[in-house]
Amino acid sequence: MANHLRFVGRTVMVQNGNVEAAYSVLNRILMQDGVADAVRRSRYYEKPARARRRRAFEACRRVY
Repeated sequence: MANHLRFVGRTVMVQNGNVEAAYSVLNRILMQDGVADAVRRSRYYEKPARARRRRAFEACRRVY
C-alpha cells in the first residue's frame, strides 16, 4: 500500500484534446516526486557500494 500512496491525487486532465500539454504536466509532476529518477535508476543493477554513496550524497543534498 505504501508504494501506491504517492500516486493518490496524481490525475492529469486532458483539456480540449491537448494531449501534449497534459503530458508535459504529468512529466513535471513525476520529476518533482522523483518517480522518473527511481524508474531510471532501477532499470539497471546498482552495486551496493555505489548505492550507499548515492544515498549518502542525496542525504547531504537534503541537509545543505
